[in-house]
Amino acid sequence: INRVVFLDVARQLAGGQPDPLAPGFEITAAHLDQTAKAQGVEVRKGDSLLIRTGWGQYFGKDNAKYLGEQSPGPGQAAARWVIGKGVRLAGDDTATFEKRPAAYGKELFSVHMMLLADNGIYIVENANLEPLGDAKAYVALLILTPLRIQGATGSPLRAIALAP
Repeated sequence: INRVVFLDVARQLAGGQPDPLAPGFEITAAHLDQTAKAQGVEVRKGDSLLIRTGWGQYFGKDNAKYLGEQSPGPGQAAARWVIGKGVRLAGDDTATFEKRPAAYGKELFSVHMMLLADNGIYIVENANLEPLGDAKAYVALLILTPLRIQGATGSPLRAIALAP
């Protein structure tokens, strides 16, 4: 349970329209900075951060696209931005959080490694962020209820955002 900042990168880059990001689009630190400034929010140490790519709308409607090899998401520069802000959890509305294909040279899923393994920042995938985007709820209270699975590296969870 903590404060969450919601950055609607897709809507920001589409000039206010709810259009999704293009397949394979890499979200950079500059995109995160620009979106935060445009939305008038500040990401603080200890916050959770949710990033809307617009791909959540494909979940259950176009699963081939949603689960495909070309989803948008944060790249390494965005990961460094998240780490620098001291975020405790980062998530988005795609199946794998980071841009796919998630390869930088020979490194696979380097954003996962940078956030989770190297810095202890939790990652949430498959978040339904359309309601937050439609409401323009850029700061809210986030409640996550993961399953208590002993020895697991992940868990399904219920995510609830309470917005003013």
